[in-house]
Amino acid sequence: IQKIEHNGDSHCSEFKHASSCEVLNITVDNRTESSYVKRCCNVESTGVILLADILPTLIIKLIAPWCMHLVPYWIRILVCTVASISSFVLVASSSIEALVIFGVVCASIGSGFGEIVFLSYTSHFDKSTVSAWSSGTGAAGIGGAMTYLLLTTVANLSTDVTLYIQTAVPIVLFLSFLFILKKPGKKVNLVSKRKDTTAQLSDRIPPLDKEMDGAIDNEKDSVQDNEKDDAVDKGKDSVQDNEKDDAVDKRKDNVQDNKKDLDGTEQGHVRKGYKAVSFMKKRGLEFVHHIKLIPPLLKYMIPLFLVYVGEYLINQGLFELIYYPNTRGAGTDCFDQNAQYRWYQAVYQLGVFLSRSSVNIFSTRHVWIFAALQLGNFAFFFCEAVYKFLPSFWLMIVLVLYEGLLGGATYVNAFYHITKEVKPENREFSMGLSSVADTCGIALAGFLSIPIHNYICANFVPHFDIATYNSTLSYGHFY
Repeated sequence: IQKIEHNGDSHCSEFKHASSCEVLNITVDNRTESSYVKRCCNVESTGVILLADILPTLIIKLIAPWCMHLVPYWIRILVCTVASISSFVLVASSSIEALVIFGVVCASIGSGFGEIVFLSYTSHFDKSTVSAWSSGTGAAGIGGAMTYLLLTTVANLSTDVTLYIQTAVPIVLFLSFLFILKKPGKKVNLVSKRKDTTAQLSDRIPPLDKEMDGAIDNEKDSVQDNEKDDAVDKGKDSVQDNEKDDAVDKRKDNVQDNKKDLDGTEQGHVRKGYKAVSFMKKRGLEFVHHIKLIPPLLKYMIPLFLVYVGEYLINQGLFELIYYPNTRGAGTDCFDQNAQYRWYQAVYQLGVFLSRSSVNIFSTRHVWIFAALQLGNFAFFFCEAVYKFLPSFWLMIVLVLYEGLLGGATYVNAFYHITKEVKPENREFSMGLSSVADTCGIALAGFLSIPIHNYICANFVPHFDIATYNSTLSYGHFY
C-alpha cells in the first residue's frame, strides 16, 4: 500500500508487482506526463475455480434424478456430509494445487448432490416447504460469505483456520437430518415401493396351487365312489378288491407327483418370466413417462439457465476486475481489492436471501422477466469493468444487491410454481431435473468468464495524467 499525500489528506492506492499491475512511463518533472496503466489482474480468472466447483455438480445432477431413488435418504445425506468435510480439510491443509482443486471438487459433490437430494425431499411435504428451503439456501449463502468475511478481516484469522472452523457445518447438517428434521408421513425410499410392486405382480399370477388342490379333491371323491361300489358288489373276490386299491393308490400318487412337478417347473417359470417382463416393461414405461414430464418444465428451466449464466458471469468474470481505490469502511483502513471482492459476494448473497424468502409475499410465473433483467445487468457490469464510469464503491454495492435479488427471485418462483403445477407423484423427479438448469447455466458462465477476463485484462484503461490521477483518488474512480 502506497500512501499519497494530496492537499494535506492521506489517500491510499494499491500497486502490485509489475507481473500483475503495471504503471508505465509515469514521470513527474515539474509538468504532467500522460501514460497508461495496466489492470491489476489475476493470472487466471476465478472462472477456473468455478469450473472445478460446478462440473462435478453438473454430472451428478444429470445422473442422480434417474437412479438416486434406489438409495435411502440417510445414505445420500451421509455422502454429502463426508464430501463437504473433505473439501474443507483438503483446501485448508494442502499446499499442492492439485489437492486444492480436488478439495473444490469435493465441495462441488457435497453441495451439488445435497441440493438435488433436499430439493427432491421437499416434494414429500407441503408446497410451502419450497419457500422455507429457498430461504434457507439464501441464508446459507449470506451466512457462509459473512462468516468468512468476518473471520478473515475482523477476527484476522488465517484462511486455513477459518476453513477448519467451517467443518462443523456439515456435521450439524447430518445430525439435524437424523434427529431434528421431521420425516414425512409416507415412505420416501422407493426401494420399498418396488417391493410392494413385486408383491402386486405376484398376486396377479394364476393361483395354480388352488387348481391342483381341486384336482386332488376330485380324485379323492372318485376313489370314494369306487370304494362304495366295491362294497356293494359283494360278488367280487378279494383279488379284484386289492387291484382296485392299488389302482386308487397309484392314481393318488400320480396326482401328487403332477402337483409337485407343476410347482417346481411350470409355476416357477411363469412367475419368473412374468416378473422379468413386467420389470422391463415398468422401467421402459417409467423412462418414457419421465421424458414426457420435461417439456412443461422448460418454461421455468430456460429462465433459470439464463439467470445463472448472467449472474455467474458477473460474479466470477467481472467482480475481480472492478476495484475502487481509496475506499474506506467504518474504520480508517482502506478496502483493498480482495476485501472489496468479498464484500461483493456477501452483498450478492444478501440479495439472494431476501428474494428467496419473499415468495409467500410476492410470486409470479413470469420468471423470464428476471432472466432478461439479469442479462441486462451483465451488460452493465461489463461496461463498468471496461470503462470504469461509476464514481463510488458504495453505488456498486447497491447494484450488486439488485443482482442478487433477481437471481433469488427466479430460483424460488420457478420451484414454487413447479410444486403447484406438477402432480405429487411426479414432483420428486421434476424438482431434481429442474435443478439441472441452473447448474448448466453456471457451467457455461464458468467457460465464458475465462475469455472475458483475458479480454478485459489485455486492454489498457484510458490514458491519464498525474494531475487527473491525484484528483480522482478522492472520488475512488481511478482504476
